[in-house]
Amino acid sequence: MYLYIYDSCLKEKKYQKILIKIESRIIDLDIKGKILRLNMLKNINEIVREEVEKGAHTIVVVGNDKTFNSVIESAIKNDVLIGYIPIEKSAFAEIFGIPIGELSCNILSGRIIKKIDIGKINQKFFINSIIIENAQDIELKIEDFKIKTENHNKIIIKNLDIEKQETNPTDGILELFIEKPGNFFNKNNTHSLFTTKKVVINSLSEPRTIIFDEFQSLNTPATVNIATEKLNVIVGSERKF
Repeated sequence: MYLYIYDSCLKEKKYQKILIKIESRIIDLDIKGKILRLNMLKNINEIVREEVEKGAHTIVVVGNDKTFNSVIESAIKNDVLIGYIPIEKSAFAEIFGIPIGELSCNILSGRIIKKIDIGKINQKFFINSIIIENAQDIELKIEDFKIKTENHNKIIIKNLDIEKQETNPTDGILELFIEKPGNFFNKNNTHSLFTTKKVVINSLSEPRTIIFDEFQSLNTPATVNIATEKLNVIVGSERKF
């Protein structure tokens, strides 16, 4: 059984036409299922667990990248397949080879499945990246050596590179960047690059805020690694990996 999770924004009038086309295409392809509309009062993890117990085997996110992000943890914890129907320009959809709107239903029906690496920060999952903007007095432990950041440094740890789309989400590797501000002679930021499977982050002074997948946050200290769990995603033939 398919479980379609609709973003709350789809109630807006401007999405009515695209939603009608999507639902019509779902019927044509005989991939109908139950529809769940997100709202602030619903615990998505509990609802997905209940629906999986009732027989749901595929979760389909209908919305944008933020919606997709919000369902990842539920898909991993319940070990179900996840599909994506983007309703607007989407970085994840481009990486996964999924077109916008009703054409994405063809990808869903085709069911090409790939296991995608997922990052883990403490007990939370992330698919894209984590960022520490004000990374002063941060100590990073990578295997047997340590790195101490300086004032105005910025730390970025990537699982996917949704900006450049030069990524391999199946290699089991994280990319760590330490950006340093440019100077009078070099206006562009410079950065160091490390590849690793695990990073331990500690603050040597006050706790620092870590943003992961753009809209979630926690404070240092933190352990970041590639999760043992994988995300099973329905992708298209024109995926970037």
